[in-house]
Amino acid sequence: MCSKREVKSLDHVSDDKIEKMVRFIKVMLQNAKERDIAARQLQQMFQENFGLDRRVTDKLIALAEWELEQERFERTQS
Repeated sequence: MCSKREVKSLDHVSDDKIEKMVRFIKVMLQNAKERDIAARQLQQMFQENFGLDRRVTDKLIALAEWELEQERFERTQS
């Protein structure tokens, strides 16, 4: 767990943990009725619980959304 200070990047976090965070975000976004509300709630949760800077959480959420779009595209192509 991080200290109370804000974390500016994920340099100290393993790729495995980043992948787990992105998977968690994807599940939350998939199950949400309102994606923008879910994204804000996730952002707040990551800031409060892990001390992540908003820019970092924005990047994690954007990556999860991009992966969801890629999965949707692949399903429509098959």
